[in-house]
Amino acid sequence: MRVVFVDNLLYEGTASAPVFDLQPHLGLLSLVAVARGAGVDAQVYDPKLALTRGELALDASLYSAMAEQIAARGPDVVGFTALGCNMHCVVNVARRLKQIDLALPVLLGGPHATILHREIVNRFPQFDFVVRGEAEETLLPLLARVHERDFGELTGVSYRGAAGELVCGAASPIVQDLDGLPVPAYDCYPIGELGLETIRVEAGRGCPFSCTFCSTASFFGRSYRLKSVARLLAEMDHLHRTYGFSDFKLNHDLFTVNRTKVRAFCEALFDRTYTWGCSARTDCVDPELLSTMARAGCRSIYFGIEAGSERMQRRSRKRLDLAEVEPVLDACDANGIRSTASFIIGYPDEERADQDATLEMAGRLWCRPGARTTSQIHLLTPEPGTQLIEEHHAALRFDGYVTDFNFPRLHPDDGALLAAEPAIFANHQHFATVLPRARNVFVASAWIALCTLGRPAAVCALRAFGGSLAHFMREAYEWYGERAVTADGASASDLIAFLTARFGARHQLVSLFRYAHASNAICAAREPNAPPLLGAHGDPRDVALRLSARAAVLEDVHDCVALLRRFEHGEAEPLTSSDGPLTTLLLVCTPAAGKKIVATYAIGTATAGVLRAFERPASYWEYGAAAARCTEPFADWNGVASLVELGALVCELPRRTLVAAG
Repeated sequence: MRVVFVDNLLYEGTASAPVFDLQPHLGLLSLVAVARGAGVDAQVYDPKLALTRGELALDASLYSAMAEQIAARGPDVVGFTALGCNMHCVVNVARRLKQIDLALPVLLGGPHATILHREIVNRFPQFDFVVRGEAEETLLPLLARVHERDFGELTGVSYRGAAGELVCGAASPIVQDLDGLPVPAYDCYPIGELGLETIRVEAGRGCPFSCTFCSTASFFGRSYRLKSVARLLAEMDHLHRTYGFSDFKLNHDLFTVNRTKVRAFCEALFDRTYTWGCSARTDCVDPELLSTMARAGCRSIYFGIEAGSERMQRRSRKRLDLAEVEPVLDACDANGIRSTASFIIGYPDEERADQDATLEMAGRLWCRPGARTTSQIHLLTPEPGTQLIEEHHAALRFDGYVTDFNFPRLHPDDGALLAAEPAIFANHQHFATVLPRARNVFVASAWIALCTLGRPAAVCALRAFGGSLAHFMREAYEWYGERAVTADGASASDLIAFLTARFGARHQLVSLFRYAHASNAICAAREPNAPPLLGAHGDPRDVALRLSARAAVLEDVHDCVALLRRFEHGEAEPLTSSDGPLTTLLLVCTPAAGKKIVATYAIGTATAGVLRAFERPASYWEYGAAAARCTEPFADWNGVASLVELGALVCELPRRTLVAAG
């Protein structure tokens, strides 16, 4: 028997410039190991890999193409996993897979399917079975009976009976002894070819807390479990020996709840040179424990703060003491540990003062000296299986906005599907809120835009508003008023427009934002390898040239490199001056050692004119003829060739032109 497990398709960024996290799915690797132990041919299909390799396109063709690639592997059973954010992708791919082979058994698992198994089985016939909860102990009995459909007392599985009725087996057992599971089958994933610097390791499962917005406990239960120190180290040592990894991300929502086990883990790591990161609550660490973790190689911790308002801490049942947050982050800083502080806005009963308090805390943490704390602000996503859904499910609304967590709509029918099934696709809905939905969307998307522009630009922007993120967001949102913000929310271009209106086009802050935005654009651009600079009959002047997608010309800006240098040197004065000379900058992105470096050159108006002349492909001869007719700046061949050498101009296919022949 061959089983193909299909990984989640998730990415960061935009559909036009997606960024894929090519970490293997630890849950699927665990199931592959269980299946292989029983002699089953099990493998993982990861659409993120196929997209990275150019074997898929992130457009309306994706669903059918994925189904064809899965079917081409010759599976006897296909097992999908899904999160709420990408559930419609899985629904569409599974439907097309059934169109290829109606008799192929298709399974669905994961948190979303576990919580909504009844609704999914009743609504989507493309799924023959929903495997609920932790599937390691359910998988083999199911596979043994999948073709006969004689399930007897099989636990943890929901399906349609012979008469089409819903059949739900008893709940699947929680895996209490995680050490008893086989080591995840990392070898079924092409880890060696991906250039990963960090690898994830499952440290445990379960969460003892009951936050109203989180569904972790609904899936894993509140039975908090950690792997033993010996087992966890054995997996890390295996990955080090086999693949050379020395940096690890410990997967567990709350690694530090059991202080005794964390200390034992750290003590066992003292004689190794590994580094690692984890997730924690600020009330589950203290300076002493953080010092021990740092000595054992801990270099990063993710903290879910969720709200900067005491009222919302109580309402969300997060119940953190906000006065403890910054001292904990100070202790992280003192021990060389980078920290991430994550916040949520858009709670149903969140008021203006609550949101402002969250924004102030997020902005204050982001501006902390030393740049060791990163703030995140996310728009609340309705999650099935949560208290918020239980209380507010009747108030779910669909407006088509795609959050930073949700998979986009690729097919024309996707929007209707998401709107028609609010219970199943709750993640794509939103709750009715006290604050205007438009404000919540604006704030969340504007924060993402600020972060993509980089910490220097964001911190300098907040300094211009008295260090207050709430003040910045209030002015920006009020300035927009009736202005149309795109369906994707506020963008970096929108923020530049606001700052230009607020301070004037000649302001240093506007220059810095334009520079950061252009840098991001050219770093995200895809530029195929150019052919050699060799034209017909060996004359390079015959070659068609154009402005590279990895280059940009910024006119009438300040010396942004000098502004960034001021920031790096810790100069605290806000960028409030419009004084200083303006110049024209050429930015060129050059990949180097796996990273993208932006080189910046101050250029004159003549060089800028030359670069503009090649915004459309033209040979040197064509450019010269056009420049002579239009009195445009004309550079000799050596000048043009130097721009090619810098990477500002790139070659297209060689071609002989009529101008050259004449």
